Amino acid sequence: EFIKHVKYSEENSKYKIKLDRSALFLTFNYTNTLERLYNINKDQITYIHNSISGTLPIVLGHGIDPETFEDKPILPPSGLSNQQLDQWLDENDTYDYAYDTGKDNLIRYFRDTYKPSQEIMRKHRQWFNNLNAIKEVHVYGHSISSVDIPYFAEIVNNVPIQTLWTVSYYDDNEKVRLLDSLTALGIKGTNISFIELIDIEEMGDQLNLNLNSL
Repeated sequence: EFIKHVKYSEENSKYKIKLDRSALFLTFNYTNTLERLYNINKDQITYIHNSISGTLPIVLGHGIDPETFEDKPILPPSGLSNQQLDQWLDENDTYDYAYDTGKDNLIRYFRDTYKPSQEIMRKHRQWFNNLNAIKEVHVYGHSISSVDIPYFAEIVNNVPIQTLWTVSYYDDNEKVRLLDSLTALGIKGTNISFIELIDIEEMGDQLNLNLNSL
């Protein structure tokens, strides 16, 4: 609801970066920035987590399988008599209404906010399969965090091994982490170059957006 009601300042247009308007775009953004600010044809854009401009709900969440947080029931030892079983159940009854209700609510929320990356990639299977002729991949403004690593792994699996990667970074510490993440996916370090977004701006103005003014 917040994203839908954001009013974008016209001042933002001067902070654009250089983009190849004939390229294919995979965006993790929920807004229509590429269409609105860069006049990119929407047929060239894949909103991997859907868009507020579309009809499908946007996909929010984390990438940790909720099953790993589910409590496994403690089962009684086998071979107990009925009396022994009753005694075991009495001794192992740790149910607490307030605690267990709270825990169930947290697990339910955690499950509801799980980002089903594999399911999403199956939905966009054709898009990934059509990357076999891609010579360059540009990653702008993405942290390549663990929750989205599966998408990058799928890209790596579908583009030619000699594909060149250009990746934006915020500071030197992030550059080291990004390099580690990408090489762990099988990309040769010699095929990866890094760039600050400030170096690819369109108008020569610094890309230091004051978010408090938006």
